[in-house]
Amino acid sequence: MLTFGQASESSPSVAFFFAGCIAITLYNALEIIILIFVTFKRFSGWYFWSLLVASLGLIVATIGFSTYFFKITPHTYLQSAVTIAGWWAFIVGQSLVLWSRLHLVLQSPCILRSVLIMIIINAVILLIPTTVLAFCYNIVPVPRAVKLGYKVMEPIQITIFCVQELIISGLYIWGTAKILKYTAEERKQRLMVELIIMNVVLIIMDFVLLGVQYAGFRILQNVLKYFAYSIKLKFELAVLGRLTKFFQDQALTFTSTNSN
Repeated sequence: MLTFGQASESSPSVAFFFAGCIAITLYNALEIIILIFVTFKRFSGWYFWSLLVASLGLIVATIGFSTYFFKITPHTYLQSAVTIAGWWAFIVGQSLVLWSRLHLVLQSPCILRSVLIMIIINAVILLIPTTVLAFCYNIVPVPRAVKLGYKVMEPIQITIFCVQELIISGLYIWGTAKILKYTAEERKQRLMVELIIMNVVLIIMDFVLLGVQYAGFRILQNVLKYFAYSIKLKFELAVLGRLTKFFQDQALTFTSTNSN
C-alpha cells in the first residue's frame, strides 16, 4: 500500500526506474485486456471475469500509486481509495483466476470448494483490516497504534497471499500430472516441463516480493508487486493457451482413433 514516505522525493534514477516499471505494468495490463477479448469466444464464466477484473484492478491500483508517487493530487484519501479499490480487484481476481484454472485439471468438488473458501476467508480477514489501517494512515499525525498495526499487518497479508498462491499452484501441478499420465510420454514431458517452469517463475516472483517487503523497502515492494502481477496475468493467458491446445489435440486424437 502507499502509506509510507514521500517516494517522489527520491533520486531521479529511482524515479525513472519506478516510472519504467509503472509504464510496463500499464502496458501489460492493457495488452492482457485486449488479448482476453481476442482469446475468449464467450465473454462469461469465472475464468473470463476474474482475469478481466484482475487486469482492470491492476490498472486502477497502478494509477492510484502513480498519483501518490508523482504527487499528482494532494488528496491522500482519494489516492488511498483508488489504490485500495484496484488492490482488492487484482489480489482477489488473481486468486480466482488460479482457482478457475484448477477446474481444467481437477474434478474434485471438495478440493475446488475448499480452495474457494480459503480465498474468501483470506480476503475477509486480510484485506479489510489492511484497508482500515491504510485509510487511518492518512490521519495527521499518524497514531502510533496505526503505525504499529500497519507494520505488522502488511507483511502478514503479503505472506499469506503468497502461501495461498503456492497452494493453488501446487494443486494445479498435481492435477495436471494426473491427467498427463494417460498421454504420450514425449508430449507429457514437454507440457509438464513448460507448466512447471511457468509456475516456478511465479513462485520465484512471490519470494522476491517477500524478500523486498521484509527488507523494509515498502515503496519498491509496491512497484514490483504491480509489475509482478502483470507478468503473472500474462502467464495465465500463456498457460490457458497451452492447455486449450493440448486438450483440443487430445480430443482430435480420440475422435480419429474411434473413427478408425
